[in-house]
Amino acid sequence: MLFLSCARFEKRRKFFVSLAKMYLEVILISAFGYFYLILFSSTEGQHLSGTDYLGGHLSQWISDPIKYFSAYFDALYFSVVTITTVGAADIGAVSYPAKMIKSIELLLGLFVLATASLARFWDRSQK
Repeated sequence: MLFLSCARFEKRRKFFVSLAKMYLEVILISAFGYFYLILFSSTEGQHLSGTDYLGGHLSQWISDPIKYFSAYFDALYFSVVTITTVGAADIGAVSYPAKMIKSIELLLGLFVLATASLARFWDRSQK
């Protein structure tokens, strides 16, 4: 009996580890998309409100690595806030490409959450 309960625990652990991996993949891919928008945007406008990045040449970013890493962590922060549906008001999507990435990220996050809920329900109904 103890062996069966350990096997069930292992099955659930693998499921939640794979769920965490899916969330992490969505977060990192979305953060890279936001970072790409920040890094290669024109100087005419912003993609994320609450940030002071107005684009420019890549050489400007490379010459100031602190600004480069700061932009990536802002993109990562925005991605985490978006997928967890916290919706912090200090940063937000302004441009259409950023809004599109945000919408896709929200839908993927909700899909992963719904999949986890349905899998748990399915596991209980199989007993």
